[in-house]
Amino acid sequence: MKHHHLIVAVLLGGVVFGLYFTTLAPGVLGGDAGELQFVPSLLGLTHSSGYPLQVLLDKTWVSILPWGTIAWRTNLLSSVVATFGTLLVFAYTLNATENLLLAILASFTLSTTQIYWSQAVLADKYALNGLLAAGLLLASYRFWQKPIAWNMVCLTFM
Repeated sequence: MKHHHLIVAVLLGGVVFGLYFTTLAPGVLGGDAGELQFVPSLLGLTHSSGYPLQVLLDKTWVSILPWGTIAWRTNLLSSVVATFGTLLVFAYTLNATENLLLAILASFTLSTTQIYWSQAVLADKYALNGLLAAGLLLASYRFWQKPIAWNMVCLTFM
């Protein structure tokens, strides 16, 4: 990635995170999001499948971040994760097309769609799923482009 691409990615991430932060759910929620706000404190499991990676990430995040309620902190983690997901889409599109404007447009479009945005501002599993899906897409493309060991390792752990 070129130096100016990195600057654009940082600016894009800042704008997207700023949008999510200003619309972040302020506290305790109901349903799955409420469950995922509560369970990490106990290091328990949620309903079927349990979302163990989500629970461990939330627990770590809540333990590290010293301010705000636990519910707000878990909502904030979803915003951070969703922002990184859009940055992975930016990286993938830039790798695949070598078109900076298209990469900006693709990632910004994803980040501002109603469904993606709605999941980026509350503590639910979909922001993490989006990040992992975007990472898998990028890792697959990079391995297809250049089948070397490092790219295979990245693909394996996505």
